[in-house]
Amino acid sequence: FHGNRDFYHLIKNVTRNILEKSREGTISNQTLLDISILSIERNFGGLQFNDDNNITSLQVIKNIFRVLYPEYKLKNKFEVLTRIKENISDLKSRYLLVISKSSVSSFLLSSTLSDLNKNYILYIGSQFPNDIKSEEYPLKILNKIKKHVEQGNILILKNLESVYPALYDLFNQNFMEINKKNYARIAFGSSTNAFAFTFVNDNFRCIVNVDYKQIEDEEPLFLNRFEKQIISFDYLLDEKLLKESNKIYGILNELITYDKNEMKGINYDLKKIFINFDLEEIQGIIYQSSQTSSKNIIEEVISKMALTLPQDILICLKFNRFHTKYPEITNSIMNAYNCGQHNNLNAFLNKMTNSRNIIYTFSSNLDIIKINQKINNEIFGDIINSNIFEIKISSIKTENELEKQVEEFFNDEKKKICLIRFNSNEGHFINYIKFFIENKEKDLLSNKKETKKEKIFIFIVHLVRIF
Repeated sequence: FHGNRDFYHLIKNVTRNILEKSREGTISNQTLLDISILSIERNFGGLQFNDDNNITSLQVIKNIFRVLYPEYKLKNKFEVLTRIKENISDLKSRYLLVISKSSVSSFLLSSTLSDLNKNYILYIGSQFPNDIKSEEYPLKILNKIKKHVEQGNILILKNLESVYPALYDLFNQNFMEINKKNYARIAFGSSTNAFAFTFVNDNFRCIVNVDYKQIEDEEPLFLNRFEKQIISFDYLLDEKLLKESNKIYGILNELITYDKNEMKGINYDLKKIFINFDLEEIQGIIYQSSQTSSKNIIEEVISKMALTLPQDILICLKFNRFHTKYPEITNSIMNAYNCGQHNNLNAFLNKMTNSRNIIYTFSSNLDIIKINQKINNEIFGDIINSNIFEIKISSIKTENELEKQVEEFFNDEKKKICLIRFNSNEGHFINYIKFFIENKEKDLLSNKKETKKEKIFIFIVHLVRIF
């Protein structure tokens, strides 16, 4: 999907950088080559071929560059997050499309914007059944987007395919200038005449996040509008850390490897109840750890993953001889596991230290949750049944319904804790609802002068063993 726009913006980017450097003094051949590579990395990323080597278009272009300029020291890998930061800070560049293979991209984009001290809003498309086929939902999202375009905020958009066609003029940066202000046409509704001109703040930036598996379903004309980058841990981690991640993944896989003849009682797939057991998840923990922590890498991974281990796997590691092969790792797993509260909800609420939590349980979603007695939490104070609010995702059909319930919780001063309950097949809602709550909290705080007491959210995911 590399097209004329990519080449046009490559030339534009190179020219602008040469002019900037020329004002600083003499331009050397080395400077010209540096500018060229930087501009190539900005405008010709984002395309990966489906071959055995997973080669990218950028690597193909760099191989040609090496032949033409053999004296230039050129690296295959590049600082993709740096290129993303450059795009966000460059108000004259195209908007950005980020291709990713996992939900970790949302975290990486958020942390990148935090590094730049940029305020942002992330909209993930609703997964509720009635919104997917609704004409009202895209209009609601377009009105929210319009507000942020006018205010000059940074928007991250994900899974909003029903909305993107209405924003083509905005994505194209095809602006109409009136009194030295830019206006973009945004289409509202299915009629070709149903559109409005929206003021585009000079500081407005847009990032569209597309899953790697969905990229082939996107239209080339849509993709060609953006600078494109792939967020992959192949670029973010060095070779040593990539090898370490594969090693850790292999070791943890042995946790759930057993002889079926010896353990006939386990007639279900342990991997399906091994929460977040995924190579990219492990690489994400390693990447985050490499930026902030001095802990041993495997200790860091275990400290994050052991807290959600089901007892089935803890029993399995004793009978599959994992504990004799890896005694130190077994001790680390048990120590990390014992740092959590696994007995019941009352014990968890009593020791809770964070305002955002997630619990995985094999209890039924139909079970009624009640606190047996008043709990006095050292950080959040008294917790009783009357200050707990409950939302069941299975009962919600539209984002409007979710919004009403979340607003009701935020506006009720007596309510302290919101339990959001998910069935085992509703895990795809978790990221969407997490960011929906964050956005709603930002909106409510910006509209009110007084800062209310911190609200607590607990996601409860009801798992099943038999699939």
